[in-house]
Amino acid sequence: MTDTGLGPVGRAVPSRRIAFGGAVLLIALCLATVMLRHWLRRIEERRVRARLSELDDHLLKDIGVTRADVLFGNVATLAQTTGTGDHRRRRSS
Repeated sequence: MTDTGLGPVGRAVPSRRIAFGGAVLLIALCLATVMLRHWLRRIEERRVRARLSELDDHLLKDIGVTRADVLFGNVATLAQTTGTGDHRRRRSS
């Protein structure tokens, strides 16, 4: 047989360093995803709070929300109550 000049074949199993690097990358991507979702939720909460703060007290009373709820309340709950939060996601699914 003729010698092809190729050296020995490397490991078929990745080294521990590469596997650890992949795990760290996966954790970093998961953390970035969680942070992005939180950031988007906060943007929506600010948007809902701004829309509701433009309404007068009579209209807020009609939808069952007080001015204090708008200023200090849980805006995620207010978004579900008023129908302004996640309406695009609910409609598409």
